[in-house]
Amino acid sequence: MPRKALAALLAAPHLAALAFSAAALAAALVAQHGFGLVPCHLCVLQRWAHAAVIGCALLAWAARRRFPRAAALPGGALLAAAAVAFWHVGVEGHWWEASCAVSMRAAADAAEMRAALLAAPVARCDVAPWSLMGLSMAGWDCALSAVAGIAVIAAAARPRGPK
Repeated sequence: MPRKALAALLAAPHLAALAFSAAALAAALVAQHGFGLVPCHLCVLQRWAHAAVIGCALLAWAARRRFPRAAALPGGALLAAAAVAFWHVGVEGHWWEASCAVSMRAAADAAEMRAALLAAPVARCDVAPWSLMGLSMAGWDCALSAVAGIAVIAAAARPRGPK
């Protein structure tokens, strides 16, 4: 990593967390809309976790002058996102079971409900539709979110200013 990029991460870890989660959300949306990968219920939960990281990063940015250690907040949120992704990895690996609920709007009658069910794309939580080097998208999200979360917390904990 170039020195300037490392210096920028150390100076504003909350912005690095924001950029990481924005990139994760962008990758998920490209996979869905660009490559046709339909997200399951747990995939959507992972997206919400990254949205929470972005919210925490914005909160940390707003509080940066008064509470400089708030920069660690999005790091904790990234670790929570990694935990959600780990849960998904466990479901994909059949380590445990999960109910993958599908939300639907209310139907007027049985025929309308049947038509809606047949038209809805189906994505199972226990099947990884894509993998790279043996890791599913949830696996990559788990690993990268954990590393990013630890890095953000470590950078936020560094002493500031001259000694």
